[in-house]
Amino acid sequence: MADDPHYQSGGDSATKRKYEDSTTTAAPPPSSARRVTGFLSPDSAPSYNSVPPPMDEIQIAKQKAQEIAARLFNNAEAKRPKFENGAGGGGGFDSNDNRDYSSDIGQKPMSNTASSMPSSYGYGNPSKKIEIPNGRVGVIIGKAGETIKYLQLQSGAKIQVTRDMDADPHSLTREVELTGSAESIAKAEQLIKDVLAEAESGGSGIVSRRVSGPPGGAEQFVMQVPNNKVGLVIGKGGETIKNMQASTGARIQVIPLHLPPGDTSTERTVQIDGTSDQIEAAKQMVNEVISEKISESQKASLECAFTEKEVKEAVWSCGSNKAPGPDGFTFEFIRKFWSIVGKDFFDAVKFFESNCCINPGSNSSFITLVPKVKDLLSLADYRPINLIGCVTKVISKVLAERLKGVLDTVVSKNQTAFVKGRNILDGPLLVNEVIHWAKRIKKKLLIFKVDFAKAFDSLNWSFLDSVLNQMGFGKKWRDWVKGCVGTAKMSVLINGSPTNEFRMGKGVRQGDPLAPFLFILAAEGLNVALREATRKNIFRGVCMGNEGEDVSLLQFADDAIFMGEWDTENARNLIRILKCFEVCSGLKVNMSKSRITGVEVSKEDIARMARKLRCKDDSIPFTFLGLPVGGNMNFARNWQPVIDKFKKKLSIWKAKTLSIGGRMQLCKSVLGSLGLGIGSLRAANLAMLAKWWWRDRVEPDAKWKKVVDFCHGSQSRTALSSSSRGTWSSIQGIDKDLRQMGINILSMMHRKEDTDDWEWDLESNKIFTVRSLRKWIDAVNLPISNFQTDWVSWLPSKVNIHLWRVSLNRLATRDNLLKRGVVLSSDECPFCLTTAEGLEHLFVNCSTTKIVSAHLKEWLAWWPDNISSVSDFWSVVSSDTRNPISLQVYKVIIAAFLWTIWTNRNGVTFNGSLKKEKEMCREVQFLAFDWIRCRAKFGKLLIWRVGLVIR
Repeated sequence: MADDPHYQSGGDSATKRKYEDSTTTAAPPPSSARRVTGFLSPDSAPSYNSVPPPMDEIQIAKQKAQEIAARLFNNAEAKRPKFENGAGGGGGFDSNDNRDYSSDIGQKPMSNTASSMPSSYGYGNPSKKIEIPNGRVGVIIGKAGETIKYLQLQSGAKIQVTRDMDADPHSLTREVELTGSAESIAKAEQLIKDVLAEAESGGSGIVSRRVSGPPGGAEQFVMQVPNNKVGLVIGKGGETIKNMQASTGARIQVIPLHLPPGDTSTERTVQIDGTSDQIEAAKQMVNEVISEKISESQKASLECAFTEKEVKEAVWSCGSNKAPGPDGFTFEFIRKFWSIVGKDFFDAVKFFESNCCINPGSNSSFITLVPKVKDLLSLADYRPINLIGCVTKVISKVLAERLKGVLDTVVSKNQTAFVKGRNILDGPLLVNEVIHWAKRIKKKLLIFKVDFAKAFDSLNWSFLDSVLNQMGFGKKWRDWVKGCVGTAKMSVLINGSPTNEFRMGKGVRQGDPLAPFLFILAAEGLNVALREATRKNIFRGVCMGNEGEDVSLLQFADDAIFMGEWDTENARNLIRILKCFEVCSGLKVNMSKSRITGVEVSKEDIARMARKLRCKDDSIPFTFLGLPVGGNMNFARNWQPVIDKFKKKLSIWKAKTLSIGGRMQLCKSVLGSLGLGIGSLRAANLAMLAKWWWRDRVEPDAKWKKVVDFCHGSQSRTALSSSSRGTWSSIQGIDKDLRQMGINILSMMHRKEDTDDWEWDLESNKIFTVRSLRKWIDAVNLPISNFQTDWVSWLPSKVNIHLWRVSLNRLATRDNLLKRGVVLSSDECPFCLTTAEGLEHLFVNCSTTKIVSAHLKEWLAWWPDNISSVSDFWSVVSSDTRNPISLQVYKVIIAAFLWTIWTNRNGVTFNGSLKKEKEMCREVQFLAFDWIRCRAKFGKLLIWRVGLVIR
């Protein structure tokens, strides 16, 4: 409608609507009529003292009113006259008083005998008051008041919304009064709820589509959508559903938008209103949204011609010196001679593109058997790893890189492996939250952890091709996959010698870059099967959150865990589903390794169920993906498996025979394999908690976020609730904990202007990392010292450890030995034999050390003259403004000086061999040259002359 005023809630005098001159001017309404908003009957409506017109005139007036409403809703050219500012008698939402409803379509104004209100609006009828959110007042009123007119006509009740000037400014809700018969009031209340629900779901409103009830030829279609697909239908901020409505012209509603508490429904209704053509188009769009198929543009990007850039990037992304295949070439060799072999590689890839097959000689591979357990008893204790040739690996790498871009479209959120943006920790987190939720509400829960026997080696190729076809992958892409997988030959390495070659009949090769992505696409079939079984109530799973997030199945590649209601028939149906999946896919469940447990279920019942299913029973807490879940981690006993794992890998008895460097390397390997490292555990813990705090803000639509908010009572989509319990309360307050340490984490975060996404300033890619925050915490909270203790990766470990111990004054100098209770014959310095030996004396004040420094001064013009402490050596480096390479050279020379003094001191102490100061200076020069030349990347660029003075 041209020039219609928009209704806004909370308006003041500065935002009053301006009205144009009308063709007629009505008398002002009584003050009582102006105290409420909504759309009252026109001033010409009968009052207490007016004489009712004859019945036939009332019927004619009602008919005319309905005709006017129909034209108003369906004719886009219909215009509503406007009045001068203030003519309506107040700001905010005005009633229909003082308005003339003449239109451009020639309809005459209604006379005093004609009322646009149904007869049920008469005085003396019952009324009811309801509350609506302030932010939704405009939705109920509608553009130019059309929505509220439609609601009144459809319900037969009078609907009045309290005006801005009469509403409580501190209230979050607005009062709406419904007047009419009990039936009309109930109908009006339901219609208002439907309008508010549609607005929440992103619908475009009733009147905006010019629908006055079902128009001529209008139809209605209802379809069921799984709860975990509702978010796809609505889209972010309602964009998807709005676009579908705009494209098709149909009205699309999700009913209900949010499941009420306690509702375990697995599906919701999508209602589509419109003509048959509109409904058909809308149905097709909704099915495309929820079908998890790749789009035409994605299909084209997968099947486009290979480029030289892609091939080169694939070569450079492969490991340099990993075990080669039958061709014997490593990728370091190929990269080094790329100018010679590059064209041949690209020609091989183009041959594959055209013929959908790899040259038989290039698609051979060796199988090496890698032990899976410590005590090997049978062939099943080995894992077969394929060593494939470099040409095949490059082709697979190119296909894998393309496939990564579409995985998020076709792989459900329940699968967290190999899909960019998904985290391995999400699975254990969800299991943990579901268990604690079930315990809190005393709900019996079945948990079945499945082990697939030889999963990667058992996958049926025809099933894989069928899944790819149903997901929308094109024929060319599927032919490429067949060419990579179906034409491979292999032989087994036995004592380093290969057996005769044989062809594969099923499975994907572990070691092939494409294999893990193909496997999770095939595993998606299990998720679809379970979802369909849940929809038909064959299996009763677990849905959580206001949007019914389905957590009945969680997967990480071939690791799967099922959760559902504790019931014998439910468990047996799950086994039947797995049997059907086995027949189709070839993936067989190893029941002897699968485990079942329950929540709020006795041990006897769990053992009985395990016997029926012929699997093993388990108890809570148990491990999933290597992490303990379900237990209260405040108890030390629940940490014992982790402690045992550390002790087993550290081999404490070996540490006694290792140097400090060996012990440090052992700790690094063990802690690194368990997700930690050498450093402050406090800093590591805070940084990892902050990772979840960050994810809580940048992943508002993630499955784990919705489940956690449901379990902990948060209605926010941007932050955890302050009432969160346990670990989540620590995560929710992590910014406060860091602020107490002098770190304002919010200062390193800001929103991107064009997308409003969060960005992290400590990383170049603007994505939060635990490493960056941990370094920041260490920089702020470690003891402040001018001594430079940065770990130089290319220096020998023993030198880095020596510098570290010097910075902490932990060297075994004689004064430190006496502090530790070691009995010494003398505390004198072994060089000068005149002064007690300490750190500062040994490296700064000793006469021998000063002579060595003097010789170094002749060689290095920048060597400091007056050194009073060890830290003065580094002040020269930190204040130097030369290029970074010069700074690295200076650091290494200082490290060589401190190392030489210490080793010669030990030589005098234990061997009685004292070198001359000039020889020590030469040793410093030689060590510095050797470390830089042989270990540093810039070493070959350095021109070094021992006799040359460096300035």
